[in-house]
Amino acid sequence: MRSDESQLRHPAERPLFLAFAVLNVLLMAAAVFIIFKGSDWLRAHPRLAEYRGRIRVFAIAAVFGVPAIVFLRNTRHALVRGKSIALSPQQLPQIYAILQRHCERLGIDPLPELYVSDMNMAQPARAYRSWKCDHIVLSSKFLQPNLQPMLPVFAFWLGREIGRLRLEHASWATEFLLSTKSRICRIRCAACSPIQKIVTERFWRRKACLA
Repeated sequence: MRSDESQLRHPAERPLFLAFAVLNVLLMAAAVFIIFKGSDWLRAHPRLAEYRGRIRVFAIAAVFGVPAIVFLRNTRHALVRGKSIALSPQQLPQIYAILQRHCERLGIDPLPELYVSDMNMAQPARAYRSWKCDHIVLSSKFLQPNLQPMLPVFAFWLGREIGRLRLEHASWATEFLLSTKSRICRIRCAACSPIQKIVTERFWRRKACLA
């Protein structure tokens, strides 16, 4: 049975993403313009000179950001493949069956690669997209001899991450936008509040749709 995917996406998500993408492009273009003008021009504008470091980061991100994101995404995939165990119908079939069930419900084909890794992870599960394929990494910290009690937990994590892939939240554009926001805007501002609200709400929507 296919899920109604309109329930997965917050109605304000796309307008907000577009607005912040345009804002980032304008800021990076302005940063490149200021850098080309030189330090003399910057000294003549003391208010901008206070943000010299951030302006430089914006300019670097504008020039090298997209190629760096593509390179890092493919390097990360190679690292995961080299340091993780790939799950399959023969390797931890109980967990892999959850992936198959979720993907069948959303009509996802081919299935993303699924790995269990002992690498240091900030979250118990994370979905990524590289040039060639999608993949999901589960932390090995939560594996135990009797997997049965943990299967609902794995179903929750996999549902969340499959939703990220399905809604393009692991795309290079989203990753680039979030990486520039996290590196440059390290202060909590009013503009971040609607984004945080959407991220939290879509987290529960993905799980509820696949439950």
